[in-house]
Amino acid sequence: MKWRRAFVGVTSSVLAVLVTESTASAQATLQAPPAGSVTQELTGPTTAGARRAPAVTSSPKRNLLALDVLARSGLVGVAYERDLSTRVGIGIGGGTGWDVIEEQGVSGLIPLYVSWSPVGRTHRLYVAAGFALVHVPASYRNYAVGWEPRIGWSAYGTGGIGYEHRGPNKVWRLTLNVWYQPSGIPGGYLNARERGIFVMPALSIAKRF
Repeated sequence: MKWRRAFVGVTSSVLAVLVTESTASAQATLQAPPAGSVTQELTGPTTAGARRAPAVTSSPKRNLLALDVLARSGLVGVAYERDLSTRVGIGIGGGTGWDVIEEQGVSGLIPLYVSWSPVGRTHRLYVAAGFALVHVPASYRNYAVGWEPRIGWSAYGTGGIGYEHRGPNKVWRLTLNVWYQPSGIPGGYLNARERGIFVMPALSIAKRF
Protein backbone atom coordinates (compact mmCIF):
# COMPACT_ATOMS: atom_id res chain seq x y z
CA MET A 1 0.00 0.00 0.00
CA LYS A 2 2.81 2.44 0.83
CA TRP A 3 4.62 1.87 -2.46
CA ARG A 4 1.34 2.41 -4.37
CA ARG A 5 0.83 5.73 -2.63
CA ALA A 6 4.42 6.72 -3.36
CA PHE A 7 4.04 5.73 -7.02
CA VAL A 8 0.83 7.73 -7.37
CA GLY A 9 2.47 10.76 -5.70
CA VAL A 10 5.50 10.68 -8.02
CA THR A 11 3.31 10.18 -11.09
CA SER A 12 1.10 13.12 -10.11
CA SER A 13 4.16 15.36 -9.64
CA VAL A 14 5.63 14.42 -13.04
CA LEU A 15 2.30 15.06 -14.78
CA ALA A 16 1.99 18.44 -13.09
CA VAL A 17 5.49 19.45 -14.30
CA LEU A 18 4.73 18.30 -17.87
CA VAL A 19 1.44 20.22 -17.94
CA THR A 20 3.17 23.39 -16.69
CA GLU A 21 5.93 23.19 -19.34
CA SER A 22 3.41 22.52 -22.12
CA THR A 23 1.35 25.54 -21.09
CA ALA A 24 4.39 27.84 -21.04
CA SER A 25 5.54 26.58 -24.47
CA ALA A 26 2.12 27.21 -25.96
CA GLN A 27 2.02 30.78 -24.63
CA ALA A 28 5.49 31.53 -26.05
CA THR A 29 4.43 30.19 -29.45
CA LEU A 30 1.37 32.44 -29.50
CA GLN A 31 3.43 35.55 -28.60
CA ALA A 32 6.30 35.02 -31.10
CA PRO A 33 5.78 36.61 -34.59
CA PRO A 34 5.79 34.25 -37.53
CA ALA A 35 8.77 34.01 -39.84
CA GLY A 36 8.77 36.70 -42.52
CA SER A 37 6.45 38.97 -40.53
CA VAL A 38 6.56 42.79 -40.59
CA THR A 39 8.58 42.86 -37.38
CA GLN A 40 11.33 40.72 -38.90
CA GLU A 41 11.37 42.79 -42.06
CA LEU A 42 11.74 46.01 -40.10
CA THR A 43 14.51 44.76 -37.87
CA GLY A 44 16.37 43.12 -40.76
CA PRO A 45 19.02 40.42 -40.49
CA THR A 46 21.08 40.33 -37.33
CA THR A 47 23.80 37.92 -38.44
CA ALA A 48 27.43 38.89 -38.21
CA GLY A 49 27.70 39.03 -42.00
CA ALA A 50 24.85 41.52 -42.45
CA ARG A 51 25.63 44.43 -44.79
CA ARG A 52 25.90 47.91 -43.34
CA ALA A 53 24.77 51.09 -45.06
CA PRO A 54 27.70 53.08 -46.47
CA ALA A 55 28.74 56.15 -44.46
CA VAL A 56 27.87 59.50 -46.02
CA THR A 57 30.93 61.77 -46.33
CA SER A 58 30.88 65.40 -47.47
CA SER A 59 33.43 66.71 -49.96
CA PRO A 60 35.99 69.20 -48.57
CA LYS A 61 35.35 72.92 -49.13
CA ARG A 62 38.23 74.10 -51.30
CA ASN A 63 36.93 77.53 -52.39
CA LEU A 64 37.05 80.82 -50.48
CA LEU A 65 35.46 84.19 -51.19
CA ALA A 66 37.14 86.88 -49.09
CA LEU A 67 36.66 90.53 -48.18
CA ASP A 68 40.05 92.23 -47.75
CA VAL A 69 40.72 95.43 -45.83
CA LEU A 70 44.16 97.08 -46.21
CA ALA A 71 45.35 93.87 -47.87
CA ARG A 72 46.67 92.90 -51.33
CA SER A 73 43.93 94.82 -53.14
CA GLY A 74 44.68 98.15 -51.50
CA LEU A 75 42.24 99.98 -49.28
CA VAL A 76 39.31 97.56 -49.83
CA GLY A 77 38.94 94.57 -52.13
CA VAL A 78 37.63 91.08 -52.70
CA ALA A 79 39.48 87.86 -53.51
CA TYR A 80 38.76 84.33 -54.67
CA GLU A 81 40.99 81.53 -53.42
CA ARG A 82 41.28 77.88 -54.33
CA ASP A 83 42.92 75.32 -52.04
CA LEU A 84 45.28 73.07 -53.99
CA SER A 85 45.85 71.01 -50.83
CA THR A 86 45.28 71.35 -47.10
CA ARG A 87 48.38 73.59 -46.93
CA VAL A 88 48.73 75.37 -50.28
CA GLY A 89 46.33 77.69 -52.12
CA ILE A 90 46.22 80.21 -54.96
CA GLY A 91 44.20 83.40 -55.25
CA ILE A 92 43.13 86.29 -57.44
CA GLY A 93 41.37 89.48 -56.44
CA GLY A 94 40.48 93.03 -57.23
CA GLY A 95 40.33 96.26 -55.25
CA THR A 96 40.52 100.00 -55.09
CA GLY A 97 44.25 100.40 -54.67
CA TRP A 98 45.53 103.20 -52.45
CA ASP A 99 45.19 106.20 -54.75
CA VAL A 100 41.45 106.53 -54.15
CA ILE A 101 42.45 108.52 -51.07
CA GLU A 102 44.03 111.13 -53.36
CA GLU A 103 41.25 110.82 -55.98
CA GLN A 104 43.66 110.21 -58.83
CA GLY A 105 41.56 108.34 -61.37
CA VAL A 106 43.55 105.07 -61.43
CA SER A 107 41.67 101.78 -62.04
CA GLY A 108 42.64 99.61 -59.03
CA LEU A 109 44.80 96.61 -58.25
CA ILE A 110 44.52 92.98 -59.31
CA PRO A 111 46.48 90.77 -56.88
CA LEU A 112 47.67 87.27 -57.82
CA TYR A 113 49.27 85.19 -55.08
CA VAL A 114 50.20 81.81 -53.62
CA SER A 115 49.55 81.03 -49.94
CA TRP A 116 51.04 78.45 -47.61
CA SER A 117 50.06 77.31 -44.10
CA PRO A 118 52.92 75.13 -42.85
CA VAL A 119 51.56 74.38 -39.37
CA GLY A 120 48.24 74.23 -37.55
CA ARG A 121 44.76 72.99 -38.38
CA THR A 122 42.25 75.50 -37.01
CA HIS A 123 44.82 78.00 -35.72
CA ARG A 124 47.37 78.32 -38.52
CA LEU A 125 50.44 80.23 -39.57
CA TYR A 126 49.67 81.99 -42.87
CA VAL A 127 52.34 82.97 -45.42
CA ALA A 128 51.70 84.42 -48.90
CA ALA A 129 53.65 85.91 -51.79
CA GLY A 130 52.76 87.28 -55.21
CA PHE A 131 52.25 90.52 -57.09
CA ALA A 132 49.51 93.07 -57.71
CA LEU A 133 48.83 94.27 -61.24
CA VAL A 134 47.85 97.86 -61.95
CA HIS A 135 46.81 99.42 -65.25
CA VAL A 136 47.70 103.07 -65.73
CA PRO A 137 45.66 104.75 -68.51
CA ALA A 138 47.17 107.37 -70.80
CA SER A 139 44.86 109.95 -69.24
CA TYR A 140 46.85 109.68 -66.03
CA ARG A 141 49.42 112.02 -67.60
CA ASN A 142 47.03 114.83 -66.71
CA TYR A 143 47.76 114.11 -63.02
CA ALA A 144 51.52 113.70 -63.48
CA VAL A 145 53.00 117.18 -63.40
CA GLY A 146 56.74 117.32 -63.97
CA TRP A 147 57.28 113.55 -64.28
CA GLU A 148 56.37 110.70 -66.62
CA PRO A 149 54.27 107.79 -65.25
CA ARG A 150 54.48 104.22 -66.53
CA ILE A 151 51.51 103.89 -68.86
CA GLY A 152 49.99 100.44 -69.32
CA TRP A 153 50.30 97.35 -67.11
CA SER A 154 52.79 97.23 -64.24
CA ALA A 155 53.12 95.25 -61.01
CA TYR A 156 53.87 95.62 -57.32
CA GLY A 157 55.61 92.88 -55.36
CA THR A 158 53.58 91.66 -52.37
CA GLY A 159 54.10 89.33 -49.45
CA GLY A 160 52.53 88.68 -46.08
CA ILE A 161 52.68 86.67 -42.89
CA GLY A 162 50.23 86.34 -40.01
CA TYR A 163 47.57 84.34 -38.20
CA GLU A 164 44.69 82.43 -39.81
CA HIS A 165 41.66 80.96 -38.08
CA ARG A 166 40.12 78.31 -40.35
CA GLY A 167 36.71 77.03 -39.34
CA PRO A 168 34.42 74.62 -41.22
CA ASN A 169 32.57 77.46 -43.00
CA LYS A 170 34.45 80.70 -42.31
CA VAL A 171 38.06 81.89 -42.36
CA TRP A 172 39.56 85.08 -41.00
CA ARG A 173 43.14 86.32 -41.09
CA LEU A 174 45.15 89.03 -39.40
CA THR A 175 48.36 89.58 -41.35
CA LEU A 176 51.21 91.98 -41.89
CA ASN A 177 51.68 92.67 -45.61
CA VAL A 178 54.85 93.94 -47.28
CA TRP A 179 54.75 95.84 -50.59
CA TYR A 180 57.47 96.80 -53.03
CA GLN A 181 56.46 99.82 -55.12
CA PRO A 182 58.48 100.68 -58.25
CA SER A 183 58.76 104.31 -59.21
CA GLY A 184 56.36 105.81 -61.71
CA ILE A 185 53.46 103.49 -60.83
CA PRO A 186 50.39 104.93 -59.10
CA GLY A 187 48.06 102.84 -56.99
CA GLY A 188 50.44 102.27 -54.10
CA TYR A 189 50.68 103.82 -50.66
CA LEU A 190 53.82 105.79 -51.51
CA ASN A 191 53.94 108.74 -53.85
CA ALA A 192 53.86 107.51 -57.46
CA ARG A 193 57.18 109.27 -58.18
CA GLU A 194 58.89 107.27 -55.44
CA ARG A 195 59.93 103.68 -55.10
CA GLY A 196 60.36 101.73 -51.92
CA ILE A 197 58.90 99.26 -49.44
CA PHE A 198 55.92 99.85 -47.18
CA VAL A 199 54.23 97.60 -44.60
CA MET A 200 50.50 97.43 -43.81
CA PRO A 201 48.41 95.41 -41.31
CA ALA A 202 45.50 93.67 -43.03
CA LEU A 203 42.26 91.91 -42.16
CA SER A 204 40.54 89.28 -44.34
CA ILE A 205 37.20 87.59 -43.71
CA ALA A 206 36.27 84.70 -46.02
CA LYS A 207 33.42 82.27 -46.68
CA ARG A 208 34.27 78.66 -47.55
CA PHE A 209 32.23 76.77 -50.14
